[in-house]
Amino acid sequence: MNDIERIIKMMPTESYNMATKGHIVTRIREEKIRRAKMQAYIFGTLSVLGVLSLIPSIIYLVYEISTSSLGEYFALIFSDADVVATHLYPFVMSLIDSTPFVGMILTLSTLALTISFYRKLSEGMTAVNYYKLFKLNS
Repeated sequence: MNDIERIIKMMPTESYNMATKGHIVTRIREEKIRRAKMQAYIFGTLSVLGVLSLIPSIIYLVYEISTSSLGEYFALIFSDADVVATHLYPFVMSLIDSTPFVGMILTLSTLALTISFYRKLSEGMTAVNYYKLFKLNS
């Protein structure tokens, strides 16, 4: 049972005529459509901004990876694995020290926010389409 049916059943039958009930139901539907559209517009804008903010964060991550010596460590792992296995603890500490965590965190958090904006956008668009369909069928 949806909200509109619940509200109609809660209304006393003797105090409201059918025209008043229809008017109230219409206003509730219009308000739900307006809220769903507003949510879709807000999260649509935030989704576009999220995608646009991914570009600088990825550029920053690439810059950090290129200025760090991370590539040299990977070359060392694949070329001389015996030395790496012998001196594993200092190697791992050096690898952690040269890893660009700030760029990774920035890029991953921007990506997570963008995905959540798209999820909310799809929920809003689904609600808009549902209420419009519900309005047409009633």
